Amino acid sequence: MAAPTPKTKTDLAAAALREIRILRAGESPTSIQRTQCDDVYAAIRAELQISGLGFWDEDAIPVTVFLPLSMVVAQQLAQSYGKAYTAGDAMVRLRAAAAKPWSGQTVKSKYYAQQFFDELGCT
Repeated sequence: MAAPTPKTKTDLAAAALREIRILRAGESPTSIQRTQCDDVYAAIRAELQISGLGFWDEDAIPVTVFLPLSMVVAQQLAQSYGKAYTAGDAMVRLRAAAAKPWSGQTVKSKYYAQQFFDELGCT
């Protein structure tokens, strides 16, 4: 099964603005609305990256984080549009979804004392 196609910043802006009922289904954000959403998204993504999250390319948003991310962006934008909107636990869900996916790969490691024993000639 092929991986779902990542979402773009334009998709994110449209979803966030629909969430707070600024756009209707099928409408696209204006350039001003898009800039506002991009600024909020950049700040949220930077916050995630400081925490070691937000591993994706800026304009290739994984579908696993898209919904909670759009809700968090909507919450940040709502007040500037005079809307009352609470995203609930969206930030918690976003942080969980934004964690780097588990690869399932075996991690090679060396027992911390092994080097000490090697230096002493113990095997």
